[in-house]
Amino acid sequence: MERFINSKGKRLIGWDEILEGGLAPEATVMSWRGVKGGVEAAKEGHDVIMTPGTHCYFDHYQGPQNEEPLAWGGYTPLSKVYTFDPVVEDLTDEESKHILGGQANLWSEQIKTESHSEYMIYPRLAALSETLWSPKESRNWEDFSSRIVTMFKRYEYLGINYAKSAYLVTEDVKIDMETKEVSLRLKNEFTNPDIRYTLNENKLTERATKYTSPLKIDKTTTIHASLFKDDTPVGVPFNKTIEFHKGVGKKVTFKEIYSKQYQGEGAFGLVNTLRGTKNFHDGHWQAWLSKDMEAVIDLGEEMVITEVTLGAMENQGPGIYYPTAVTVFVSKDGKNYKKVGIQKRAYAKNPASELKDFKISFEKESTRFVKVFAKNLTKAPNGGGVWLFVDEIIIN
Repeated sequence: MERFINSKGKRLIGWDEILEGGLAPEATVMSWRGVKGGVEAAKEGHDVIMTPGTHCYFDHYQGPQNEEPLAWGGYTPLSKVYTFDPVVEDLTDEESKHILGGQANLWSEQIKTESHSEYMIYPRLAALSETLWSPKESRNWEDFSSRIVTMFKRYEYLGINYAKSAYLVTEDVKIDMETKEVSLRLKNEFTNPDIRYTLNENKLTERATKYTSPLKIDKTTTIHASLFKDDTPVGVPFNKTIEFHKGVGKKVTFKEIYSKQYQGEGAFGLVNTLRGTKNFHDGHWQAWLSKDMEAVIDLGEEMVITEVTLGAMENQGPGIYYPTAVTVFVSKDGKNYKKVGIQKRAYAKNPASELKDFKISFEKESTRFVKVFAKNLTKAPNGGGVWLFVDEIIIN
């Protein structure tokens, strides 16, 4: 095929899989599975276009999945695109001459409109352009992030539906299970961002508290935050509730232990206040493959409860499905259990990625042990296995 293409005065460009069968003499390699294939080809004297999925795939998310339209997967924010350099350190000066440049890719499986396409391309295309077309010594993220605001104005003038994901405030959250204190760190892609926050019912205004250090939280609290520009909040505001319920830090035992692939935070992963996102690799999810989940929470002493909530995810593409039923039982001795409620949900085709709280309410029960049973769909419509993902069991 390469000989035929060459006979027409053209040159073959192939994805890096062509390395596996022996590289054609005049072929240019499109390196997408990282940069390894491109380095190998350049060392053999072949031209290369670097387009690794880690930095150049614009069908990946560019902000927190909970706030973004459906994408193929992965996480490639504006700041990460800007760090891309197609010429890697492993190459000599002579080998580097074979690196023709880089390329952005936007695959359209999840993109149905031109507006959505624009959202995925801009402003990441500006970041890739600068990092590809500028000398390495002149690249500076702090400088770029201040200038990109001017590009935003140009996009608006041109009617381009660009993403404002870089404005979003995100969090790193941890809990000390000994002190039962949550540490919440707020961050943003911009250098030295003016992030301000309020708690609970207080509204985000110019008088909001400037964020300077991680927030320490030891009771149920709602945090509102935003990036501010000229004393005005910009972008979609950050809102998160840390709920301290009666099960926090209590002992959990399982009939079937969760998968080694998705262990969450381990022993206290379902009773630590930390909720998962639509990114099922975020470290907050525990999962069972084609198995039911049965968890018993020992409250340590008898408590009066009226509600149990199980947090779950559905993302049918990678085989994650909601439970078909969640049942709650209570017991004073850990041996004799009484069923107090059930919530059923029959399988339904769902192209979206979603989070759902299965909430079971009942009359007041004085109990020490709470058993939660989540029924796995077990077998997917396409015949594959089914993942059941759970992030928290909330007891009140």
